[in-house]
Amino acid sequence: MDNNTPPTCTTAGVETGMCTRDAATAAREVIDPTAHDWETVPSTATVTANGIEGRVCNNNHAHDETTITYATGTAGLEFALINSNTAYRVHNGGDRTFTAVHIPAFHRADADSPYLPVTEIGNGTNAIANNAFGGTSSSPNTTLTTVTFAEGSPLTTISNYAFAYSSNLDGITIPASVTTISYQMFYKLHQPCQRNPTKQRNDYRFVSVPRLYQPYQHNHTKQCNAYRFVSVQRLHQPCQRYI
Repeated sequence: MDNNTPPTCTTAGVETGMCTRDAATAAREVIDPTAHDWETVPSTATVTANGIEGRVCNNNHAHDETTITYATGTAGLEFALINSNTAYRVHNGGDRTFTAVHIPAFHRADADSPYLPVTEIGNGTNAIANNAFGGTSSSPNTTLTTVTFAEGSPLTTISNYAFAYSSNLDGITIPASVTTISYQMFYKLHQPCQRNPTKQRNDYRFVSVPRLYQPYQHNHTKQCNAYRFVSVQRLHQPCQRYI
């Protein structure tokens, strides 16, 4: 048999042959199950954008076998399993060299592990002297300027003192999924007074908390636009001459 037309994963090949007794010829279609032109695709996710991984067939991309991979978040962040190993919390691991932090929506320990939601900012200690992304009274975090979150973030909790003493943090938009903002997460967070840069202003506008709700006490099926549970005590120190 001579394989005159090799098969692909989308087109049958044709085999022809000649009978040695009467010189009759015959042809038949064949499909090669290994004819896919596979190419392995490692994860294409970036710090802020989702990607894919798996394998693609260069003969017919309708045959591609890929799955989504989620944005990785800023390299160097530390994740710890919580809630009976069903979710992660995230923190900086004590590294205060980050200037910008992007919190991912999902995380996996390695390529063979499942993705789990990142639902908490915290380090398990969540103390004023040992917090997730901030500094301390004697050693403020002057490096961190920007914190962003993946689109569709499932974050629910920001723990105590999470960004305390982050003196150069420009602004933060808290995901709408957040239901718990803990004690003094922005403690001693300062911005310069516009008219006197040597002093501080009492300016809460850079903290955006869209759609942050609490249930009505007597009707849990409805929501109220209640921001009272957001603890922003001493977020800034007021400028003495310009408030």
